[in-house]
Amino acid sequence: MKRFLSIILILNFYIGHSQDDEQFLFDQLSSQISSYHKENFRELVFVTTNTRFLVSGETLYFSIHCLNKATYLPSGLSQLVYVVLLDEGKQVVMKSKISLNNGRGYGDFFIPSSLSSGNYYLVAYTSLIRNQELKDIFQMELRVVNPFTPVQILDGPNPREDVDVKLFVEGNSYVKNLENALICTISGDFKYPGTMRITKDNEVINTFRVEDPVSRISLTPTDGNYRLILTDSTRKNYFPDLPESEAGGFVLNIEDSNGYFAISLRSSSKDPVFLIGVNKGLMIHFEKVEIDGEKVLVLPKEKVPAGISNFILVDSKARKIASRLIFNPPIEEKYSLISDKQSYGTREKVRLQVRSLLESNFSVTVQKDDNTVKRKHPLFSKTYFRWNELDAEWNHIEFENLHHYLATYGMREFPWKSGISTNLKYEYTPDFHGNFITGILKSSSTSNPIADTEIHMSLPGINFQFLSAKTNESGEFYFNISSTFEDKDLYIQAFTPEEYDLELVDGFLENYDFIETTSFDLDTSLLKLIEKKSLYSQIENAYYDVKKTIYSSGVNPLFYGQPDKVYILDEYTRFPTMEDVFREITTSIMIRKRKDSYSLRILDTEGELERFDPMVLMDGVPIKNINDLVEYDAMEVDRVEVIRKKYYYGPVVFYGIISIRTKEGNLRKFPIEDRLRKISYTSMQPTRTYYKPDYEKDPAKRIPDYRELLYWDHDLSIERNRPAIIEFFTSDIPGSYRVWMEGFNEAGDPVLLTHAFEVKSN
Repeated sequence: MKRFLSIILILNFYIGHSQDDEQFLFDQLSSQISSYHKENFRELVFVTTNTRFLVSGETLYFSIHCLNKATYLPSGLSQLVYVVLLDEGKQVVMKSKISLNNGRGYGDFFIPSSLSSGNYYLVAYTSLIRNQELKDIFQMELRVVNPFTPVQILDGPNPREDVDVKLFVEGNSYVKNLENALICTISGDFKYPGTMRITKDNEVINTFRVEDPVSRISLTPTDGNYRLILTDSTRKNYFPDLPESEAGGFVLNIEDSNGYFAISLRSSSKDPVFLIGVNKGLMIHFEKVEIDGEKVLVLPKEKVPAGISNFILVDSKARKIASRLIFNPPIEEKYSLISDKQSYGTREKVRLQVRSLLESNFSVTVQKDDNTVKRKHPLFSKTYFRWNELDAEWNHIEFENLHHYLATYGMREFPWKSGISTNLKYEYTPDFHGNFITGILKSSSTSNPIADTEIHMSLPGINFQFLSAKTNESGEFYFNISSTFEDKDLYIQAFTPEEYDLELVDGFLENYDFIETTSFDLDTSLLKLIEKKSLYSQIENAYYDVKKTIYSSGVNPLFYGQPDKVYILDEYTRFPTMEDVFREITTSIMIRKRKDSYSLRILDTEGELERFDPMVLMDGVPIKNINDLVEYDAMEVDRVEVIRKKYYYGPVVFYGIISIRTKEGNLRKFPIEDRLRKISYTSMQPTRTYYKPDYEKDPAKRIPDYRELLYWDHDLSIERNRPAIIEFFTSDIPGSYRVWMEGFNEAGDPVLLTHAFEVKSN
């Protein structure tokens, strides 16, 4: 509120002062807007995929852009994005975590035969986005067909829903005795062309032809009874409600003309107002205007940055009285995408050249063009510009209609009054450092949190991971997994004498009720296409071992680094039990037995016996029952590593470390203690290299090639004025193919490049 009050004071100070004061006001407002976006940092996730129509056995590949919501430039904040696939019942059927590097990441989902035919929904978000509005969560609809299960087939295209007609006031101010602009949006099964008639006191005063789901009409309301009648080509009538007109105020209309924006301001008031333009968190326009009836301003497009800008009209007390969004498209001539030929044979190399005047980052798909899904420009993503707020059918929006659609947003885009003084509340901690594993430790008997308690987490393996933490006063603990691992069980153990319960927070949303779903059906024209896609998929999967994706989770360095002593047991006489190993081989480890209980101690680097018990690990899992260890089959153990000095690890201290590593890294045959919790956990997807044939080096004539996806690159960076070359080979499937490049340039503008070519049988 203090910031907003300061804006009011600045504006009041301006009235009646000099040009210097006006510049001072501009600087102050520009600073306020910039500070708002910095202090209320928000993210958006935008996902591109290789396709939106799949059959069982195919793989969905996806590329992720994590963006600063204000600038649409890469966000370097979140290091992790959560991706889920939902069925029509909004139940999670697949989920994964994707590592981000400077706002970019990638992954894939294999579509198994266990999934039934239907519409599925790819949803993606960061932890930071969970603190924002639900509409900021990315959503994409996919169609999946399982040819081995019954599917509802229609004899023709699916009819659209009932017609819904709505009216929006451009600029949000509908003023009596002034010319106003109304935007009419139509959704559903409306039969074009239609006619819009405006009546006053039951007499027709104007008529408009309606040919698109969005149209603009002009109306100057006076006293009287107005009515709108919309009639489609079948002579069916609709009666959208007109808004209530105001006795006085300001009207803001902006027309998109060739090379400029014409800004019309109308008012019966002579009071000065201020027109402010905001683009990507920066003020791009500031002008004092005295209207006195009507004022038309001409704003050349070269002075407006590409993308979406918000023009706000405020009065002398900084109250927003009208607002309008406009779009200035990126200059497409800045990009070129060409191929060395327009027609190729099967298994022939294709060479594409991409050139850009701006640095850009794309995902690249080369796919058989079956026309099952029409790709839209990235601008038309529900996430990129929140089309889910519109009451019209955003799937039918084209660039020529976009200017009118933006008028339906009115004042909703930039939080000029309430939002500029409202800070984002961080209920969910952003993933600054990658994959955080968080949870709460509670007493089993009282359910109260257990504070200040040592807790360990282990991921067994040849290159195991082991992490230590202490709970805070609320019983919360945090483990930061800096590298990837396959989805598998992890082990957590708390060192407290009382019985305890663990509650992990995996970062995924608990429910997805907010997701918009649609009904699923297919028309008969797709049957042959589905049969072919299914056959191609089965053939490709039959040769998976030859064409498989190579996964690499990397090598995780052990947390203790280079051990002081390493005992590789194959270099010694083999003994049957670990008790024999400790007595005969590991000279820096002393084994003791009191009554029926064994213990281990370490001889430090000075040869002195350490007074306290060391940390004993088996494949990275803490072992407290030494009796089980001494009886363990030594033939399963590869080596014993010893840290012979006091070791500080995070908030805890170990009096030496004994690390026992089995041959397979999986605690084979070792009994798991009751207090050790075994928990399934979803990890980040590992790095992978996708299969790409090279028929120049390896003809592979005996192996069939029925790829419909010829090429996929999740992250292609284009430098300024330096062409990038993309090379790949066609498959054995002739037909029409299309290249799709989707991404963002260095200015934060979305870009879509396409190119078509043919593949003919040899």
